[in-house]
Amino acid sequence: MKQRFMLAIFSLVFVALIQLASAPASQATNEYLIAFTSAVDIDFLDIERGGIFVMRPDGTGIRQLTSFQTLNYDFEPHGLNLPDDHPAFSPDGTKIVFTSNRFDRNNWDIYTMDVNGTNLVRLTSTAGLDTEPVFSPDGSHIAFASERSGNLDIWVMEANGNNPTRITTNSLEDIEPAYSPDGSLIAFSRVLGNHEKDVFVVNNNGSNERQVTNEAGEDHDPTFSPDGTQLVITSERAGTNPFGDVFKIRLSDGASLGNLTSGLNNGGGDPAWSPDGSKVAFFRSSTAILASPQQLWVMSSNGSNRQRLDDEADFGIINIHPNWGLVADTDNDGRPNYLENTNRSHDQTDFASNEGTGD
Repeated sequence: MKQRFMLAIFSLVFVALIQLASAPASQATNEYLIAFTSAVDIDFLDIERGGIFVMRPDGTGIRQLTSFQTLNYDFEPHGLNLPDDHPAFSPDGTKIVFTSNRFDRNNWDIYTMDVNGTNLVRLTSTAGLDTEPVFSPDGSHIAFASERSGNLDIWVMEANGNNPTRITTNSLEDIEPAYSPDGSLIAFSRVLGNHEKDVFVVNNNGSNERQVTNEAGEDHDPTFSPDGTQLVITSERAGTNPFGDVFKIRLSDGASLGNLTSGLNNGGGDPAWSPDGSKVAFFRSSTAILASPQQLWVMSSNGSNRQRLDDEADFGIINIHPNWGLVADTDNDGRPNYLENTNRSHDQTDFASNEGTGD
């Protein structure tokens, strides 16, 4: 769905009114953060405004970490990525890995930064697309999708960018990797063509690949449950427009364990399970039309207690690709890392909401 969604939003031309984010309190009040990509002004003729943000799981305490406006070129559309996109936390919550084309508008590479937006490090520099990076549970490796071999496959490299290893090898596109909690497996989506995608898993060394789902339409965006026995995915099996619904499935046989967004208008997608297993973050289309603004939501892992995180007043803002991480406070001063020495040069483009709203 990332591919369909990204292609859809490039047809939008709109400008949303923006609000500067309020400075959050000096004490960490939540155990987790959510990182996400937020964008506005989807216009082929204009520079994209937006970047990577973090916030608390109730929608407060938002901070902008990167800004598209510092990239100094007009935004060019791509089926999988915004200029900075797909943020994911390191296991200890001190780093965020993401993809960006900041040094070459036609080339996306993998970067890490501290959770406050400082200390940028480039990990890959190959031609083409490196995207959708995720840390292994022990923080030693990063899995990502790359077309360096000619088509998109799943690759793994050391967390410093060394020793990239190809994990999947076929003529189809493999995208959206996700590690199992023990790091032994990588789930991913395979693009089969004719509007078909399915979820697969493979050992972290590339052996024992197997198919998990085999439904009509698209099943993709897998994320493991904390106990490693289940996945949440985006699925079209319920026929919900425009992108499908968030389903919970059993890893062993792909059996459905429930539609978590059943009854929610326009469904949802890009689910991300919280580390404690209690919640799932996802994005939801604001309308049933493919090219619509997107909203960030969170719900209990059984589909109840759904809450929109971006404020109703900010309709038109695109908030996508949520990912959970721990709140780090490495110096134990009561002020979390994401608030210390923060890169605040991007304040002028803050536009996502600082308030959560219920549904």
